[in-house]
Formats: sequence, C-alpha cells, structure tokens
Amino acid sequence: MPALRALLRHVFGSEDILYECRNCGTTLEEDTEQCPECGATDIATYQLTP
Repeated sequence: MPALRALLRHVFGSEDILYECRNCGTTLEEDTEQCPECGATDIATYQLTP
C-alpha cells in the first residue's frame, strides 16, 4: 500500500485528507456539500496517512 499512498499524494498533492463523491468519484474541496458533476450529496472523506 505504500506505493498507492505515494501515488495519491503525487496526484492530489500533499494534503492528508481526500474528499470524494461516493457516486461518481469526483475529487472535491473540503467545504463541498454537493458534487458539481452529478449532484450527489454523499461525500466520502479519506484520511491519508504515511
């Protein structure tokens, strides 16, 4: 899994938290309440740890 974490950090920056739409997988900003792509309100939060 370390390679996956490194790839996620490279793609999404050095942020430790990733916000993603559970419906379509769009990466979102922290304060987003509704996905701009599909309109879903179910937002997943992932804590990325080294």
